[in-house]
Amino acid sequence: MRRRSAPERVATTTPRATTSTAPRGLVARDLAWSVAGRRVVDGVSFRAPSGAVTGLLGPNGSGKSSLLRLVAGATRAEAGSASFDGADLTTLGRRERARIAAFVEQDASADRSLTVADATELGRLPHRGWFSPPSTSDRVAVRTALARAGATELADRDLATLSGGERQRAHVARALAQEPRLLLLDEPTNHLDVAAQRELLTLLAGLAADGTTVLTALHDLTLAAAWCDHVVVLDHGRVLAEGPVEDVLVPDVVEAVWGVRPDILTHPRTGRPLLVL
Repeated sequence: MRRRSAPERVATTTPRATTSTAPRGLVARDLAWSVAGRRVVDGVSFRAPSGAVTGLLGPNGSGKSSLLRLVAGATRAEAGSASFDGADLTTLGRRERARIAAFVEQDASADRSLTVADATELGRLPHRGWFSPPSTSDRVAVRTALARAGATELADRDLATLSGGERQRAHVARALAQEPRLLLLDEPTNHLDVAAQRELLTLLAGLAADGTTVLTALHDLTLAAAWCDHVVVLDHGRVLAEGPVEDVLVPDVVEAVWGVRPDILTHPRTGRPLLVL
């Protein structure tokens, strides 16, 4: 596949500071992180609007997972900041940040034997603490999260016995139990069959419609075109393009980043962009 070695910014809607109220949703400014002397995330600024599904797109090695970990606080940034509704996530304590944001990692594993119900209940810790017994509201939140993630029938199963797709649903349930206002997901459709992908993306769209800010890394451009409201395209650790999906996933941008020039059609039922690669 042909790739540009030194990409140029094609289009972007870079977040700007305001003199009145802070912008709603997630705002990243100049985030940077290196490994072994190589910049993996290189001065990244973007916005994930409130109440929308934002797709984080880019080829393998473009910095998607690293950027999500910086936003989630799982990795400490060398420079820059990430704020949500005006609160600086990079300076909040772990528990306070977990009351705002939940992170579903790619291929996350458990350090000890846990049932799916127990793992989901861990999502309530930011709200009640380690040694407090679960309250009635905690139990309701766990049952609701399991149901929304399609994991109710898995509640008594050990995480170690689950398939990749089942484990993904369990980790989504744990994140939903946190009742986050910001949901971060790293390639959540991995290991899922077509029906399960649709169920998960429908769930994310519903959460966004209810006001949750969703930022999800995706490798499938057709899924991103069909389900995302806003997209951020990374290449070589930098933002190459950002904006509404119909403005960004255009032939010039796709060819510049992925080396393939698609045809862009309109879905006859949804009116959404349909990429033919």
